[in-house]
Parts: sequence; structure tokens; C-alpha cells
Amino acid sequence: MTEDATPAVPPLVRAASSLPRRLCGARVAGAMIAVLIAAAVACDDGGASPPPSSPVRGVLTGVQTSPGGDAERVTLEDDDGNAYEFRVEFEAGAGFPAAHLEEHRSGRLPVRISFRRDGDDLIAFRIDDG
Repeated sequence: MTEDATPAVPPLVRAASSLPRRLCGARVAGAMIAVLIAAAVACDDGGASPPPSSPVRGVLTGVQTSPGGDAERVTLEDDDGNAYEFRVEFEAGAGFPAAHLEEHRSGRLPVRISFRRDGDDLIAFRIDDG
């Protein structure tokens, strides 16, 4: 017993009795970190910024075709590693057949895409060898 008539609690027992409070605090901290990470991921735009100007040069990483075999969308990775998706609307004689775009994609051969903006969409109207 101590001077104030309370029984002395051995240090090991004292540490064990505070364990649930420490675990609760760790759970709360872990939950807060998880919420912050989820918020950061939800707000992340993939790190991509709009291409600086048209044309933009890089390699194709994706080619989506219509059932008729025409290119509908292409994804380009520029020299800085930024990825951009373009809707394809070629001017007459200004593009490649989808099969040729696929060759560029699979061979990682550079292309140069001339585009315009339509709201948030990027519209590729010409694709040339890069």
C-alpha cells in the first residue's frame, strides 16, 4: 500500500491496463490515415495535365476501334510520361488506318497528334509518324 491507502499497482499491470486505450488510439489514428488516403486518391486526376499545345508527341498506349475497324479513341503517353486520351475525328486524308495505329502501339513507335479541345475532350484530327 502507498501512503494515501491505495494499493500499489505493479508497473506491468499498469501497462497492461492501458493497453486497450492505446489500441483504441491506434485504431483511430489508422482510420484517420485511411480516410486521408482515400480522399487523396478520390481527388487524384492521375497526375495528367492537359497537353501543352497541339501537336503533342509520344507513343500510343491504347487504340480503341469501332466494329467497322476505324479508330475511335487513342491513348498517348508523352515524353514526360503523361497520358492523354483522344477521341479520333480525322480530317480527310489526315490519319492512319487503325491497323497502322496498332502497329505503332505494339512497337512503341512515336506519333505526333494534332488536336483541338472540345470542352474536356481532346479531339485528334490528325496523327502523323513522330
